[in-house]
Amino acid sequence: MSSICGIFYRDDRKAETAEVDRMIHVLSHWGPDRVGGWAEGQVGLGHLALWTTPEAVHESCPFGVPEAGVTVTADARIDNRAELMAKLNLRDGNDRSVGDVELIARAYMKWGEECLAHLVGDFAFALWDARARRLFCARDPFGIRPFYFFLDERRFVFGSEIKAIFAAADLPREWNPLYLGLAVLGGKLEGEHTQFRSIVALAPACALSVTAAGARKWRFWRLDPEFEIHFRRDEEYVEAFEEKLQAAVDARLRAPDRVASMLSGGLDATTVTHFAAHSRQFSRDRLTAYTWALRAGDPWHRKDEREYVDAYLAEHPVDHRYIIPNPAEMFTDTPGTRHLLDGPVIGPSSYAAGPTFSAARSQNIRVLLFGHGGDEVASYAPDNFLLGLLMARDWRGLASEAHVHAERLGVPRWKAWKNYIFRPLLNREFVARSIACQDRLAFFRDIVEKREATGLPLAENLIRDSGLAGHLKSRHNPNRAWSHLVRRQQIDAITGSNVWSHIATRFLNTSVLWSSECRFPYLDRRVVEYCVALPPDQHRRDGWPRRLLRRVADRRIPHKIARRFDKSATLPDFDRGLRQLEEQVNEALQRWDAEPRVTAYLDVGEMRRRFALFFADSPTVEPKVGLGALCRAVQLGLFLEKTSSDASGGNDLPGPRG
Repeated sequence: MSSICGIFYRDDRKAETAEVDRMIHVLSHWGPDRVGGWAEGQVGLGHLALWTTPEAVHESCPFGVPEAGVTVTADARIDNRAELMAKLNLRDGNDRSVGDVELIARAYMKWGEECLAHLVGDFAFALWDARARRLFCARDPFGIRPFYFFLDERRFVFGSEIKAIFAAADLPREWNPLYLGLAVLGGKLEGEHTQFRSIVALAPACALSVTAAGARKWRFWRLDPEFEIHFRRDEEYVEAFEEKLQAAVDARLRAPDRVASMLSGGLDATTVTHFAAHSRQFSRDRLTAYTWALRAGDPWHRKDEREYVDAYLAEHPVDHRYIIPNPAEMFTDTPGTRHLLDGPVIGPSSYAAGPTFSAARSQNIRVLLFGHGGDEVASYAPDNFLLGLLMARDWRGLASEAHVHAERLGVPRWKAWKNYIFRPLLNREFVARSIACQDRLAFFRDIVEKREATGLPLAENLIRDSGLAGHLKSRHNPNRAWSHLVRRQQIDAITGSNVWSHIATRFLNTSVLWSSECRFPYLDRRVVEYCVALPPDQHRRDGWPRRLLRRVADRRIPHKIARRFDKSATLPDFDRGLRQLEEQVNEALQRWDAEPRVTAYLDVGEMRRRFALFFADSPTVEPKVGLGALCRAVQLGLFLEKTSSDASGGNDLPGPRG
C-alpha cells in the first residue's frame, strides 16, 4: 500500500523537486518503508511506500522505463499477476522481483489506455507518457484506493490525500456544504464531491487523461445488466462461486508476514475467514481472527456475536482475539486523526478501528481482511424482489415466493398478494423508484423533505444553499429499466453511490496510523461480475434470502451460522457509550449555540431536542431515536469548531464562511 502525489504544469512551467518534496512531507505517515520522488520537465511525481506485499520490498517508485518515456507512481495491488505477466511475456508469474507498479507500466506500454481492461486489483495511479506529453490517471472499479485532484488551465495536482494538493498549490479552501450535508445524512452519497469545493475525487472505475490542450475523463468499467450466466446444474453455480471467492481471498493473502481477518459470526465475514484459513497458498498458523464484542459476561441488553463466533471456532480453531472497543471514545477526535482525514471523522463506529489496528500492529500484521460487500454482491436479496419477478413475468416464481412469504408471516395467501404485490404495484412512487434504480437517493430525499418529522440535524441555510434537495432528486432512468430489474438494483447497490470508495478510504486512511492495509475479497472485480450475472433465483428462492452464500456456508461452516436469518449489532453497546457521553454532548451543544462555524451547517436546537429524547429514554430498551445522523452531526460539529485554531502539520484547514 502506498501514497502517491504529483503535479503537471499544463502551461509549460517546470516542476521543481522541492514542490514534490513538500507534497511527500505532508504524506510522511504513509511511507515508513521507502520514499521516492521524480521531476522532469513539466511533471513531478511522488511515492511513499508501506510494504504490504512480498513484491513491494523489491520495488522502487516512481517506476520508469526511460526508453519508452514512461514513468508511473501508483498505489496498487495487482491480483492477476501470473495471468498478466504471461500476457506481457515477462518472467515466471511467481517472480517477486517484478513489482505491481512495473506491471502497470508494462501493461500501458503494450495496450495504452486499454491496459485498464487487463488490470485486476485495487489501484490508483498516475502515469506520465513523455512521448504523448500526457498524464494518464485511473482508479480501480470500486475506488478502494483514494485519488483526489485539482485541475485548471495551468496545472493538474493530485494526491492520495487532499493535504498533498494544498501543499503544492495555493488553492481556494472553501468548504463544500453539499458534501457536509451528504456526510451527515449517511449512506455514502458523496460521489466525486469532497469537503472542499476546489478538490474533486476521481470516481471509481474512471480514468483521466490530461494534456496541455485539455482533459478527458471516462468510465472504463461497468456491470452489464443484460449479461446472464447459465449452468445446467444448480450446484455448478455454487462451485464456480467458491472457485472465484477462493481466488479473491488468496490474492488478498499476499502479505510479508501474518494476516488478520475480521470474524463477526455472520455469513459474509465468517466465510472470508474460513476461505483464508483453508487456503492452499497460505499457512493457517499465519492467520489471526478479530471480533468486536462486549466483555465476557457483560449483561447489556443487546447481545454481541460471541455465540456464533464461538460456534465457528469450536469446529474450526484458528488464532483468535476479541477486541473490546470503548464506545465512550466515539467522539474522540485527536489532531493526528483529523490531520490524516483532511476533515471530520464521520462514522459512529470509528472508535472500534483504533483498538483493531493497534492489535494488528502488536502482532506484526499489516493486512486485514473484511467481509464488507457480501450482502450486496454474494447474498443479494432486494426488498422488492417480488416486483422484479412480476416485471420479468416469472409467474411461477412469483406465485411460489408469494406463498412462502405468506407462510413465513403467518398470513393468508391473498393478503400476501395484496400487501406485497398489488399494493406496491399501484404505488406510482414505489414503482418509479424501483425502475429508476435509485432507492438509496429516494430514501434520503424523503428524510430531507420531511425533516421536521425525521429530526434531520442540518441547518436550513445549508440545505438551501448547498442544493442538497435538488441533488437527491436526481435520477438515472436507464433504457428498458423494467428489464432485469433485480439485477439493475443489485448493480446500483454495488456501484450506484460510490459506497465502497467511501468506506475503504475511511478504513485505509485510519489504518495507516498503524501501518496496516484493509482488503475486501467480495469487492474483487471477478467475484462481482460473476455474482451480478447470476439468475435472480440464485440469490433468493423458496423464501430463502442470501441463497448463494448460504449454500456455500452450508458446505463449510456450522449450520447455526449458515442458516441465520437475524443479524446482531457488531458494536452492541453503541447506545450505552453515547449515554456515558451525555454531559460532554450537552456541553458541546451549549457551546455551539454561539458558534457560527457550527450553526452555519448544523441545527443545534434540533440536535438538543433529539438527544434529550434519547437520554430520557430507558437504557435497557432499544433506542427510539435514530442515532446515526445525530452522532455524525456531533462529529462534524467537533471538527468545525476546531478547524481554524487547531489544525495539524502546518497545513491549516479552512473555517467555514459566515
